[in-house]
Amino acid sequence: RVVPACQESIPFEFEASRTAKVLVVDDSAFQRRLVGEILRERTEWEVCFASGAEHAFAQVSREQPDVILTDLVMPGLDGLELLRLNSERLPEVPIILMTCFGSEDVALKALSAGAASYIPKVHLRRDLVETVNNVLSVTVSTRRRRSAVQCLKVRESSYELDNEIRLISPLIRLIGEDLDEFGGLDRSSMIRTGVALHEALTNACHHGNLEITSEARD
Repeated sequence: RVVPACQESIPFEFEASRTAKVLVVDDSAFQRRLVGEILRERTEWEVCFASGAEHAFAQVSREQPDVILTDLVMPGLDGLELLRLNSERLPEVPIILMTCFGSEDVALKALSAGAASYIPKVHLRRDLVETVNNVLSVTVSTRRRRSAVQCLKVRESSYELDNEIRLISPLIRLIGEDLDEFGGLDRSSMIRTGVALHEALTNACHHGNLEITSEARD
């Protein structure tokens, strides 16, 4: 049962009517200029630049970009450190890594750490615009979903497992995803909730439905 009650939209919502803003982070002036030229030649996106991670955070607060394109290897804070700090400060802004030849393994690790995508620099002219456009499309969809979630006032779900023990873990993951999306619980509380649900549902199946005693189960 869902009762909608939208009051306001998320401030960071990116609407299709607004020009996308891309922040390019690279310590090389030549690379910044190259990426900017490619984007401006093929899109109407607004492009801004930062010469390093520290400069990027100052730019983010001022420019409010919709996506960040960053070099992976930079002096001082590199692209991975920028990714980590950004996930703590502005997780709603996706980061795309630009990698040199031979750094794809590192980029794959970065994807598992939260990077939206990566582009080998040798393929910038071929893949840059398409990759950024794909990430922006997903970002818009995600933010609109979050806006819709903010409208949610009441939600009730009912599940019937019978004695399907194998479905307990998938169900808990499903419930966990909902809790994570709606917010309100930190990671530690999420884990404790999942463990408690698993124990409760397992006991309900074994001791309730099947009437198996603890001794017999052991």
